[in-house]
Amino acid sequence: MDELLKTDDEIPRPEAEGASAYTESETWGEGSASEQNDDKDDYVHVGLGGVHVKDKNGEVHVGWDGIHVDDKKKGDNVHIDRKGVYVNGEKYDKEWISHHAHFPMFLIIMIAYLVIGCMWNAWHPGWLLFLLVPIWHSLVDAIEKKNARRFAYPVLATLIFLCLGIFYMAWHPGWVVFLTIPLYYSLVSYIQAVRGRHKTEKGNHGLQVDGHDQRNYGEGTDDVNEE
Repeated sequence: MDELLKTDDEIPRPEAEGASAYTESETWGEGSASEQNDDKDDYVHVGLGGVHVKDKNGEVHVGWDGIHVDDKKKGDNVHIDRKGVYVNGEKYDKEWISHHAHFPMFLIIMIAYLVIGCMWNAWHPGWLLFLLVPIWHSLVDAIEKKNARRFAYPVLATLIFLCLGIFYMAWHPGWVVFLTIPLYYSLVSYIQAVRGRHKTEKGNHGLQVDGHDQRNYGEGTDDVNEE
């Protein structure tokens, strides 16, 4: 036994093997992080904040803050929110809104739905995206004609109710959202009535001022004729 232990060769240390194994594990971890970062470049997120679809060719976001489309392949981008309509950084006027039918809203929703369904098998609740189509068109129509009654608020209320129920299981008290539908139209009717009343009062006031000026002008003419 003593003769076997007497050797000039270096005895391998367990620590070195452990260090080697740790290094390999560390390298594998870095590779996994890199792969995860690569996977994060392509993703689809659906939630109460909206729909966010991103891949190497571009990015689409549809939410409460507006619609944002960034086509990295062609270098084009479209941003639509309460500040206005911007295409490639240039603001467009109401003439663009009047041609909203040319905006491929349905196509964007269809692509997002297919991506969600094929990659994550989330055909349900991905179908909720299609409710954004009538919401979008009615919103543009209401802005164009300056009539809030043309906005499909019941569809929006239904979408909110379904999202609360499906994602948060809050069917109750989520149903309270439907009570806001008559409240919305009552509020719109009240605002329209107040605006109509103001316009009528301004019109009558303008007629009274014009009539008063005409009477004064007529009296002055009569005095000149008498002289």
